[in-house]
Amino acid sequence: MHAEIDTSGVLHWESEEVEDSTEFIVQQFKWNRWVNVDTVKGTEGDQYHFTSRVYLFHGKNRIRILHHATDTNTYADTVSMDVPNIPEVSYACSVNMDKVKFSAETPYEIIDAHGHTVRSGFGNSVSVKDLDEGMYFLNVENKTEEIIVRKTW
Repeated sequence: MHAEIDTSGVLHWESEEVEDSTEFIVQQFKWNRWVNVDTVKGTEGDQYHFTSRVYLFHGKNRIRILHHATDTNTYADTVSMDVPNIPEVSYACSVNMDKVKFSAETPYEIIDAHGHTVRSGFGNSVSVKDLDEGMYFLNVENKTEEIIVRKTW
């Protein structure tokens, strides 16, 4: 299985081994781990050409495809692309500490001190109003940053 990604973030690949239970799981390396970002189902008789849109971020992007079939799991070679022309997403906590604002829409995760994901999504802000005070980890683009949630109201 060979894959390529274009500059608009569309991943293209072909596979000769497609059956009704085939799934292609698209993974992106970010936040110091491989993260599932899309699942494409194949059915027997497909054209064997598949696509998936991937959110590209500033810097080095690494993408791979897990071919999940009935009896086997195989990975395609990792596709890498350096994207220097996309502005890096920054963040700031709002004045009253009830949300984290991003400079652009982006995928994000907030992880608590025990490693549990307490928020995840895609947007230009995320509410932290109902989180307990304390330290959290903010995953945005391919970075992990520490944030402190304090109740100021």
